[in-house]
Amino acid sequence: SSPITGFYLLVVFWMLLSYLFSNYQSFENVEWWISEYWKFLVVFVLISIGIKDQREAVFILLGFAGVTTLYQAHTWFDFVQGGSYVYQQGIRRIIGVWSGGGLGAANGYASMAVATIPLGYFAYRVGWARWIRLSGLFAIGISTLSVLYSGTRGAFITGALIGGLILIRHAGFWRSATLMLVLAGSVWIVLPPELKERYTDLSLSGAKRGMTREEEISASSAQSRIEGFVDGINMANDRPVFGHGPGSSSLARLQYRNLELPLQLHNLYGQVLAELGYVGFAFWLCLIAVSIASARRIANRPNAPPFVNESGTCLFYLLVSLIVYGAVSHNLFKDEWIFYWSLLIALARPDVSDAKAKLIRRSGGIE
Repeated sequence: SSPITGFYLLVVFWMLLSYLFSNYQSFENVEWWISEYWKFLVVFVLISIGIKDQREAVFILLGFAGVTTLYQAHTWFDFVQGGSYVYQQGIRRIIGVWSGGGLGAANGYASMAVATIPLGYFAYRVGWARWIRLSGLFAIGISTLSVLYSGTRGAFITGALIGGLILIRHAGFWRSATLMLVLAGSVWIVLPPELKERYTDLSLSGAKRGMTREEEISASSAQSRIEGFVDGINMANDRPVFGHGPGSSSLARLQYRNLELPLQLHNLYGQVLAELGYVGFAFWLCLIAVSIASARRIANRPNAPPFVNESGTCLFYLLVSLIVYGAVSHNLFKDEWIFYWSLLIALARPDVSDAKAKLIRRSGGIE
């Protein structure tokens, strides 16, 4: 009944066709996709058809916010005691306490922290108890610190964009903006010098003279995101219909760039082009478009309880964060996509929408 369902199933079907026509079916990442990605569909079905009341969607979002906030609190407790970090590009970067480290650990942790910002704002807006609203503010604060100390510039830009959208929408814009500027200035003062330098120097050029080794790696890291998109286009040009198959882009890339080992594209759009071809990319863009439109319709639904509108707004922010962060991350198969799509479908279902008459309409609250 939802265009999201149709386009999502079409994209998944195209992934399967791309896999069947792929030359890389024995590659480790491709084997992971064919054996594991389908399990996510169980979550998709359970949420999209299992929710019978709009309040259930709200509680799922609040639960997600609580889990990610508690995990960050646990991580910070370990970080201040000298753990939960990697030393990369000359910077001590915070990572998830259970992540196990690795090259992408800081980026993965930052991605989760960025997603928690709109979830925290959602908890603040719909909280029917003072402790829930305060927990939402705490979630926003700790997530902001997590992004900053992760040293991930893509997450920094994405978080700043989401924060700006929230401030523009929030009542009392100037008062809130002034408070945020004061808090941001206070955090900036105590931020380590190497992190300040990383965020103030967003240049992608690797031609600067006199760069340290850490600066060269940082510039190369930023440049690689653009190269990933270009390589994705080149791979799609060779296989425009089905691409090289889901999970294969890092190995297929060896044909297009002089690399010793498989290297991820680190760019969502290059990843979709390389793995699904131009046809699959078009289907995927349609899915993104109908998802954004659905979130906006729910956010602006007339006569709906305020927490339903806030759910749509929150999901809109979450989708925007994935789309923007996708410019520096290969996040096509992140389970968050399926989580957000299934919630949008559930909130748009007629039987769930009709249940609003049974709900108590308190301003921003649930009872």
